[in-house]
Amino acid sequence: MAVTMEHSAVDVLLATLHEVGRDVRLMDDFALAKVFNDAAKQYGGLFKQFAWHRHYHVSDVLSESLQVLDHAGSIVRENAAQTYFRVSPHTAGPYGEKVFNSFGDHERGLVKKVAAEIRKAFEAQSESSGAN
Repeated sequence: MAVTMEHSAVDVLLATLHEVGRDVRLMDDFALAKVFNDAAKQYGGLFKQFAWHRHYHVSDVLSESLQVLDHAGSIVRENAAQTYFRVSPHTAGPYGEKVFNSFGDHERGLVKKVAAEIRKAFEAQSESSGAN
């Protein structure tokens, strides 16, 4: 019998960002919310809590979790508007790995899939804007 453990939204986001890594510049915007909303629809479970509001396309859970990670130093904001951010060394390193490894095999597989979607979305944005 497998033991399941509930994971907070912050832990799910942190584990996902750990898998995204430090080399991708992310943006707290529609594209990030869409990746998480798509994951909520496709995978449910861990990601269901990140579904966005059906009229406003905003995920309060994602926004609040990002704010917690910002205050904890798990992400590094890059501009005054605090729109752009990168994964901190803390999240990319042993702490993020510990949180990621606290998930079961199936859950880690889902986290990796969502992280790959985030990398794909934001690497494409970086290439099209010429930013890095």
